[in-house]
Amino acid sequence: MQGTGFKDAMRPTLQWRPKGLALAMVMVFTASTTAAAPGDIVVNGQSTNNNMTQGPLVSHRGFLFEPEVPFTSLKHVPTWSELEQMLDNPYLFTPDPATPGNDQGFPSYRSSIVRRPGFGVDLQGSFQFHVHPLNYNTTTGEEMRLINPNYGGGTFDVVDQLVLDGDPLTGTYSWTYTPATISPGADRMEPGEAAIDYNSPITRDTGGAGPGGFFCVVSLELAPPEGALLCGGDPGEPGNPIFGVNNNGYSTPAVPLAGANPGTVIPATARLFDPARGVIQPRNAITGVGGLNKPSLRVPAALGTPSNPNYAVNGGLDPLVDLTTPSNENDYI
Repeated sequence: MQGTGFKDAMRPTLQWRPKGLALAMVMVFTASTTAAAPGDIVVNGQSTNNNMTQGPLVSHRGFLFEPEVPFTSLKHVPTWSELEQMLDNPYLFTPDPATPGNDQGFPSYRSSIVRRPGFGVDLQGSFQFHVHPLNYNTTTGEEMRLINPNYGGGTFDVVDQLVLDGDPLTGTYSWTYTPATISPGADRMEPGEAAIDYNSPITRDTGGAGPGGFFCVVSLELAPPEGALLCGGDPGEPGNPIFGVNNNGYSTPAVPLAGANPGTVIPATARLFDPARGVIQPRNAITGVGGLNKPSLRVPAALGTPSNPNYAVNGGLDPLVDLTTPSNENDYI
């Protein structure tokens, strides 16, 4: 294409513009719209190819996208009524040895709740949910533990600074540690709430060949220089807790299991433990005591019971003060 032709095509003269305007008006005012008779369905676009003749999920003139997870069925999505069963009785699960455990070595489990009715499908027997172990912290991969409000505080050695002993290019670089004051557990918790322990690792690093029993590795970073020897270890948390052991220290295990390890299957008799509430039993069907906290008018916190929700608890409240007691859909059935 010549330069003048490109220029003329992109910048029409004044003589051409009325023609272009007239053509545009014809296109606008003569274009037909898609309509349907009352009760009919308007169909636009093209059907997605599902017969695999052009490959899976071929969408014509559609948005291009890449599913990040395989498509699944709504049979695997819990309803509130199904979730509420787990809040009332968090022990409604059974070991699932047919499913491999997670990368941290914890076993697999499936729920044993009453599933909703299915349309020609046995949800009760075939579609129970995979559930995380009660003693597994999904955000850290560590044991699930709670901050202990009864921990009185104290002094604990924490990482201080990195010091060099030897050649700056080869090391050894070693972490030093210094005493720090740890505040009491109660000072770091909201009243009436359970606080998850997010420390990782929980137990201090020991057993290495480096100074003080710490581990030594060759640095792959800019500082210390790549190739230098770096020694140190994480101090863990105060008390150096043991998996499953409740020593009433800085934190307590969510499921006390003395002598257990991540691969230990949680027995049916095991119970959750909250240092503020104590051992958590399934919710009592008459009094509503027990279970996990849930938004409901049928629990003692709302002055209600499973058979007698306290609808009056939210009556006469000051509209300027948010003191509303939360509820859920099943409270009104």
